[in-house]
Amino acid sequence: MSRFVSNTFKKLISYKEYDLWTKIVNLRKRIKSPLALSFGSLGWKNGTEWLIENYVPSRSVGFIFGDSQDLKSFLVAQWAFNLATGEPFGDLRVNKGPVVIICAEGSNSFPKRIKAIENKYNTNVEDKIITINRPIAMLIQQEVEMLHDLLDELKNTFGESPKLLVIDTFSQCSAGIDENNAGDIARYINTCKEISEKHSITVLNIHHKNKEGKYRGSTALYGNVDFIMETKREKQNSSDAEEKISTKLSLTKSKDSSTNVSHMLDFSEKSLGIEDNFGNILTTLVLDKVTSVQKTANSSNNCAKDFIVSFLRDSDKEYVDQSDLNDAFKSKMPRLGIGTVKKNISFSCRELINEGKILEKKSGRNKAYSLTAL
Repeated sequence: MSRFVSNTFKKLISYKEYDLWTKIVNLRKRIKSPLALSFGSLGWKNGTEWLIENYVPSRSVGFIFGDSQDLKSFLVAQWAFNLATGEPFGDLRVNKGPVVIICAEGSNSFPKRIKAIENKYNTNVEDKIITINRPIAMLIQQEVEMLHDLLDELKNTFGESPKLLVIDTFSQCSAGIDENNAGDIARYINTCKEISEKHSITVLNIHHKNKEGKYRGSTALYGNVDFIMETKREKQNSSDAEEKISTKLSLTKSKDSSTNVSHMLDFSEKSLGIEDNFGNILTTLVLDKVTSVQKTANSSNNCAKDFIVSFLRDSDKEYVDQSDLNDAFKSKMPRLGIGTVKKNISFSCRELINEGKILEKKSGRNKAYSLTAL
């Protein structure tokens, strides 16, 4: 057995690593603990396993944010189809498997969206997309146990665990918690992580942005999850504006990969071939095109972010006005025009807010910033 294991691992790890692996296997036998333990750097070569290439890792917990018209749910319907059938998402590969959707805001539209996608690809998802047609209260034990039982039953039925659990939406399934309370958010995310770990499933929460264009809730949300994406509806200036509806998908946080990932998604309205009770043709949106958008690193923006954090840390004020940041950064970068300075400071502040590193306070048109107390 030892010889077989050694030969199998020979191409993957060095003999020194194999000796460490053997030592740790024996150590685990002696240490009796229900906790998941790791030792040293063993396993460092394990790469990220993707559910949706470059965006959604397997066996993880994350969020996708967007305004109400940013097409989040249409995108998630497309991803459910891709996973259920194995159809690539544009030029990105997927890890085929069943999908569970908690349609907490109503399920009437979801089957129509899936049917329109099936028509486009001439492929049926059969029984590989399962919808739960009511909210699941994720902090009530009885509700969570029902979800555990369902996932176990689906594994027994399909012979594999579902790959993705979508919670649509976070607010509907987090009833009774304070979104701005770090403790409440941590308990919610811990519940998602327990589900993810027990069933080897990715849990994706759909959440709305606030009026400032940021995610709603405590900064604990940003810090405790594995990945975060956002959608942003694009304005149309072309002659086909009525035919094409676009949103930009961007990865804004990933624990194990680069966030230099962004795609433009073009949707169009498709007829379902049926009518409502007044004879109106029913339609829905279907994804037509996925185009990669290469995000470029802007050295002045990166410099501005570092400058802002340093300036706020050294300031004796609780909040620093954006105008003061502009003036100080202009002094540091005299070759930059004032317009560029203002743009870099504004953009960098927005990124730092999304990263949960600074807070914003508004007074009329004036903005001020402070470091986040983590």
